[in-house]
Amino acid sequence: MGRQKHSWLTLLLSLTSLAVLGGNCSFSSGGGSGDKVVIEIDNVDDRCLSLAGSFPPSLITLPNSGAAEEGRAVVVQFSPQTVIALDLNTVPPSIISPKAISTLPPDSDSDGINDSTKSQSEGFFPLSPVLGEAMALSDDLILVSASNYEEVIFINPLTSELVGLMVENPVSSSNHVANDYPFLPDEGTSALRTALSTRKCIFPPTPVDSLGNAIALEPRCDDTLPSYFTTYTSGKALAAGRLFVATSNLADPGALRFNPGTVLVYPFNPLGVTQPDIHTPVIFTTGFNPTSVSRYETPGGRELILVVSTGAIGANPGIGNVLTESFVDVIDASSRRLVATIPLGLAGPSFSPLAIEPNGRIALLGASSNRQLYAIDLKPLNDPDLYNHPGQILVLDGTKAGFPDARIFYADSPLVLPDRADGPAEDQCAGLTTVAMNYSGQRAFATDFCDGTLSVVEIDLAASPPIPVPQDRFTLGRSEKILAPLTVDSLSLLRAPANAMVRTGIPGVDYSGPDVFFLAGLPEGAVCGIRMESF
Repeated sequence: MGRQKHSWLTLLLSLTSLAVLGGNCSFSSGGGSGDKVVIEIDNVDDRCLSLAGSFPPSLITLPNSGAAEEGRAVVVQFSPQTVIALDLNTVPPSIISPKAISTLPPDSDSDGINDSTKSQSEGFFPLSPVLGEAMALSDDLILVSASNYEEVIFINPLTSELVGLMVENPVSSSNHVANDYPFLPDEGTSALRTALSTRKCIFPPTPVDSLGNAIALEPRCDDTLPSYFTTYTSGKALAAGRLFVATSNLADPGALRFNPGTVLVYPFNPLGVTQPDIHTPVIFTTGFNPTSVSRYETPGGRELILVVSTGAIGANPGIGNVLTESFVDVIDASSRRLVATIPLGLAGPSFSPLAIEPNGRIALLGASSNRQLYAIDLKPLNDPDLYNHPGQILVLDGTKAGFPDARIFYADSPLVLPDRADGPAEDQCAGLTTVAMNYSGQRAFATDFCDGTLSVVEIDLAASPPIPVPQDRFTLGRSEKILAPLTVDSLSLLRAPANAMVRTGIPGVDYSGPDVFFLAGLPEGAVCGIRMESF
């Protein structure tokens, strides 16, 4: 199985050095970052809306609160850094943002100091935010994760303008030498901000990194305790009135070394005050490198946060790219307690949120380093006894008496996707897959970054299958060549699909046109829509 686009690490590092490439979708501006830019489009594929810059990081639908707004989405643009609102009812998707849109300003959190100056004043290298995963709260407010400067930015997707919310930094009861949140307002104060800082001092209970090395002292946090600052803000979800934000905590890119993974907790109120949780400000994940966070509500009404830790990821093709084991952690949102974990082995899941079946029975995951998928059974999470073991993290792999195995497909038993005969050689591209579920939960669609394919997985959940759902309930259907493969002959062609997304509603009934959407990464970004179920 060994075919590889870039490792996740390589992709992140390459993104931080990208510039505006012009070409198919260009942005013109008379000034620097934070100015208005004018969009000029020249689409190269009649299914795709061209964007500027490679590897757009996120594509999400908006809640669509009214009939006039149905079919709206937003794409996060990396270069230049902005968000663009889309209409999915047209072919290709069309832009509904103003022609002149706002880019991210140099003072992204509106504290009155440019981000690079602020970070230098706190003893860091000059830092600026790098936009990533987005989450929609409403049609006019999305939260966008930003690494490097480390924050969650508040943006109106329809205007691309920043939104101000009240952010507070409560007085700490610790005896540390410095403010645990150096980019929040001063302790004991609040301020109107356009971003929530996720730069935090972390004091791990087990101070060992992914290579087994002892974690050193971070004197800016404490001069007596092993500590580090959070890095690589990634996925997030809102549950039980709190925002849960994962930070991957890459410590040393050269050594592929990760500090223990963390989920930061913030009571979140867009109409009031948002602040770090004073009782449980941080939850440590079972595995290294947490990247995906999803909200899940059990049939019994319990709100959960599901966190996927991919494990430390290297730079070699195939399984050699996965350096430590991966897990899906289960956090009870109300108690802010990690109650259970589902081990996936050396799976290296991809970095997109879980694709949860609409009835809540199963969740699918892509893979970061192989041409395959994974799946877990969510039914065990409805057992009330799972939440009655304080101080324990129950392992749902079938070894704990009274608790069934929640794994369906995992590292030792994956769902392998079809190989494209004219795709890249196995030693050149190990694959990056993403997956999305359709409106009925009977079919999933998986993109393969390397092959440029979209594969269909048929799912049979009839008659309440046993736990875990048997693998033979999942059947590979057709595989479509939606983009060119990553080969030498395709350098000028649109390729590298990712971020699979299925439009909500019944295709052909609730809407017409494309039902499956995805991002293209090369040679420049694009948002594409295709018909897979519409009639």
